[in-house]
Amino acid sequence: MLDLLIVGATVVDGTGGAGRVEPVGVVDGRVQMGERARGAAARRRIDASGLVLCPGFIDVHTHFDAQVFWDPFLTPSSLHGVTTVVAGNCGFSIAPLDDADADYMMRLLARVEGIPLAALEVGVPWNWHTFGEYLDAVAAAGPAVNFGAMVGHSALRRNVLGPDSGAKGIAPEAMERMRTALHGALEAGAMGFSSSWGAAHFDGDGDPVPSRLADDAELLALCAELATFPGTQVEFIPTMEPFGAAHIDLMTKMSVAAHSPLNWNVLLPTDPEVCRGKLAASDHAAAHGGRVVALSYPGPLQARVSLLSSAFDAIPGWSETMALPPEEIIRSLNDPAERARLRDLASRGDAAILGLTRFENLRVLDTYTSETKPMEGRLLGELARERGSEAFDVLCDLATADIRTGFSRTPIGDDPVSWELRLDTWSDPRVVIGASDAGAHIDMLSTFDYAVALLAMARERDALALPQVIRSLTDVPATLYGMNETGRVAEGFRADLVLFEPDAVAPGPVRWQDDLPGGAGRLFSEPVGIEHVVVNGTEIVAGGKLTGERPGRVLRAGVDTGPNF
Repeated sequence: MLDLLIVGATVVDGTGGAGRVEPVGVVDGRVQMGERARGAAARRRIDASGLVLCPGFIDVHTHFDAQVFWDPFLTPSSLHGVTTVVAGNCGFSIAPLDDADADYMMRLLARVEGIPLAALEVGVPWNWHTFGEYLDAVAAAGPAVNFGAMVGHSALRRNVLGPDSGAKGIAPEAMERMRTALHGALEAGAMGFSSSWGAAHFDGDGDPVPSRLADDAELLALCAELATFPGTQVEFIPTMEPFGAAHIDLMTKMSVAAHSPLNWNVLLPTDPEVCRGKLAASDHAAAHGGRVVALSYPGPLQARVSLLSSAFDAIPGWSETMALPPEEIIRSLNDPAERARLRDLASRGDAAILGLTRFENLRVLDTYTSETKPMEGRLLGELARERGSEAFDVLCDLATADIRTGFSRTPIGDDPVSWELRLDTWSDPRVVIGASDAGAHIDMLSTFDYAVALLAMARERDALALPQVIRSLTDVPATLYGMNETGRVAEGFRADLVLFEPDAVAPGPVRWQDDLPGGAGRLFSEPVGIEHVVVNGTEIVAGGKLTGERPGRVLRAGVDTGPNF
């Protein structure tokens, strides 16, 4: 007898082939098809007529490392059809860990990834040391979806070097200890190694995160540890600026040393020349024995920002002030000399990052005083003209009235040139769709919706056939990470499945929700049209709502992954 039988659905299996109507059965968490499913008795039956059945979506770029302990359902991603996640990206895992460094890592995550410190302090046990112990703790938490994790370079450096982790260059003995720690994590099942040279990445003290101090030799030595562990991955942020020849050459060498693919974060296709230059990294790697791919969010990038988020760390020279406690940030903004200093830094040519310094284009999103409430929905440029002041001063005045005040910026890449580039990247083999950052920047980003956003955009623009969209969300990331029997609806594969309405699936409205430990809040949304989500044969979402089931597994490289290079 089948555990589950799904009938009437159009099966789009993840291979890129055309959809077909046929029954799909599940026994012991595995897919059964053909005669084994047709007409079979089942403990549970879903009539899915009019729905599409496809593999569960695989999100390889998340920061759920901590959230899994206070929210094992990993919302809202699970509601959006994500059945497998990979955490530990950008160099920011929370293992290996010494007791003395837990406070540092909490403050680092709060600053650089926008995860509320109160939630990290209250909601995470912090009772492990080795990476293996961390994975065991995740397994004990009982995630609803499948969960894999990378070893983060900043965590590794802090674990070995302690307070000296922010120094350039390390002694040979320390380098050997770092390699040993990484090797042990890979033996325990880490999915790979991640690192960042991102200029906007600062720790809780306003200093560059430890991985930014690593040189080429350190990165290559650590990548070499992956070479004997098939089915692992390198994830890297080389720069947010256009790539130079040195960036491209380094990523190729990292892939070759690791004998693993390398994915870099993040491709924002807005400038044709920059886009071509960055994607050339894949061509260079292929010509020299490596594999390098870009990770890209599929739509225009919208964000909520505030002076409490890490967004403004991207403005060179601002990070130290932005790392201060909220009351001290307010005091600084009210200091004419400090306000003038920040204004001057923002006006320099190298500060125009992601449009943040175009203060006149920021729109007031949410306010928290009766005096500022009427300003919601207004552009800072409009308010400045009415006041006869500068948009930057309006920003500071609103923030000092209540530091929680949120602003939205003009979406990045919502113009004809960017859309033309974006449509090309959706089917470019050098690009992997993802970059959700789910679990991070929770007061700023709602990019956890990337899968349903792509389904909706492709349908509305008639830009990419549904089988190709499904393949890009399932089989492509599964193959990149070497995930065994995952990413397709096929006989014997893991029964990670999504059922959705093809003509309706889309992102839902985003709202603020105060549901985190310590009283913190986050941006949240449920999708439209995702009806059922199945993980390892068990429904975790039915009728668009969580069932309370938690059948996810902790994925371990070498056990749940195989050769991918």
